[in-house]
Amino acid sequence: VYKAIDQIIGVSVTLETYALNSVNEGIEAVATARVKISPKPDGPNASVYTHATLGLKDRHFSGAGSDTDVVVSSARAYVSAINKLLSWSIRRKNNGAQVESSEEKDATDAVAVVGD
Repeated sequence: VYKAIDQIIGVSVTLETYALNSVNEGIEAVATARVKISPKPDGPNASVYTHATLGLKDRHFSGAGSDTDVVVSSARAYVSAINKLLSWSIRRKNNGAQVESSEEKDATDAVAVVGD
């Protein structure tokens, strides 16, 4: 199921941990799955960042899902973790674009001041 989700969404991640627990007993028992993923370093969503005190560090994302079907529960947990990864990647790219446009604006202002 995880490989199918990876192919559909277009991500390249490593499954770090997987845990499955039952919430109750019986034929309609609810299963809760928890996963932790990290992007592959050479993948499209590589997420190595610099921590202020620890230096370079890999980013991990967790997800949880529940259902009466363990496969559905696991898939929901995995998709939840991937959504967090993609949201973080988009925010990181947007922040980078804002910083670049701010630097370009400052450079343009400096050139205008020097030219006057």
